[in-house]
Amino acid sequence: MTEFLFIIAGIIIIIIYVIITKEKNVSVSSNGIENREVWEIDQEESMNKMEELCKTVFEDSNSEFQELIDKYMSKLAVKKDQLVYKDDYDDLVFDDWIKEIEKFIDNQLHNFTSDLNQKVHLGLTSHFGEKNGDSIYETGQDYTNSFLKHEMLAEISRLVSSHITNNDDEFEIDLIDPIGYEKSIEKIFQSLGWKARQTKSSGDQGADVIAEKDGYICVIQCKLYSQPVGNKAVQECFSATKFYHGNMGIVITNNSYTKSARTLAESTNIELLHHSEIENYVLSLPISQ
Repeated sequence: MTEFLFIIAGIIIIIIYVIITKEKNVSVSSNGIENREVWEIDQEESMNKMEELCKTVFEDSNSEFQELIDKYMSKLAVKKDQLVYKDDYDDLVFDDWIKEIEKFIDNQLHNFTSDLNQKVHLGLTSHFGEKNGDSIYETGQDYTNSFLKHEMLAEISRLVSSHITNNDDEFEIDLIDPIGYEKSIEKIFQSLGWKARQTKSSGDQGADVIAEKDGYICVIQCKLYSQPVGNKAVQECFSATKFYHGNMGIVITNNSYTKSARTLAESTNIELLHHSEIENYVLSLPISQ
């Protein structure tokens, strides 16, 4: 009888063990399926969630972003004026301007971009949980960077265009004819209260416009160029300033300047300006307003 009971007890133990083991395996298998389904749902949601978070964190940081851009607004406006041009079919070409904005974002807004990325990362971990959020962020980091850069690029372009529109000169600058360009520069100085005159086209000793106010003389060379202005313009302006006994020699262009021209200008005390910078520069000169 005792042996029979031991046998029954053993059988019962074996049955219980089998049942428990089976339930455990079913549970593990079930959890594996459940986890995989959750992961698949996360994958489907992750791109939309990342895009939503990118838009949200950028919009929430818009005031800080605009403050950063405002510090460089004048320079950005000049760059756009230099880099956007019309092709042979009279269509505006923005390629170089877009590249300039991308370079500006990479160099000047690196810390700001990193902060936005961190906020996106936190948003993902908050929504999907730490493990899945970290994985989704790491997998989609290139997408996040690209999306944020696109948002910033579009906003910078809009802000600069708005700035240029709101600060247009009262008259258009002639960007077709070099003589007309000199006349435009003359008019800008006159509008700022200076006595300005174009020199003769020949025998001007390198000066195109002479501007005078309260005994202060600016000797100006104007360069309507399709490429960066080089050393020769700086040398000619330096000689002309000496010839006309000017207080300051200025080269003014619609374009930019080569590195060597900037180096020479610094050593010869010649000012290099884009025509959109004239007003701010003139107002900074040490003479009575």
